[in-house]
Amino acid sequence: MSDHAPILTLSDLPLASLPFDVLVALRGEDSEIVAGPLDEATGGTLRAAVESRELRGKAFESLWLPIIASGWQARRLLVIG
Repeated sequence: MSDHAPILTLSDLPLASLPFDVLVALRGEDSEIVAGPLDEATGGTLRAAVESRELRGKAFESLWLPIIASGWQARRLLVIG
């Protein structure tokens, strides 16, 4: 058994309560992650990035967004295509 922390953690807790610096979301070309808590957490920046086609969900695409909503533990969102 190793004393190292896990590299990846999965949880069913509410996103806002997750005790991490960064949240990572996957977005495929056909996915609909633009609505809901992640968009609200970024103050609508996630939806704006999708609507402007800055974020298309293509393979290897990435976008860092600040989480600005109060009550969230994480301060950044990384969206990966």
